[in-house]
Amino acid sequence: PEKTPADRDFEKIWDIYDKKIGDRKKIHIKFNKLKEEDRNKIFETLPEYINSTPDKKFRKNPETYLNNHSWNDEIIGIKSYKLKDLEPEKF
Repeated sequence: PEKTPADRDFEKIWDIYDKKIGDRKKIHIKFNKLKEEDRNKIFETLPEYINSTPDKKFRKNPETYLNNHSWNDEIIGIKSYKLKDLEPEKF
């Protein structure tokens, strides 16, 4: 069967997410049932989520990500500090 745009989008997301855990077919069906605006939001927010969890073992499983609509969650990035930020306060 010919792939739809949603099918091609799923393939991209599956590769970008890079945590291949769970029933791929079931996750694919769940992804295809999402509204287009939700799929678009996933594409917008996923790179930042991936960057905030470089070790994929700490990423949500793909099915959990979809079930929880995690693309709507606040993404907590890794804060970088400069040496001067770590100096004690002078009174």
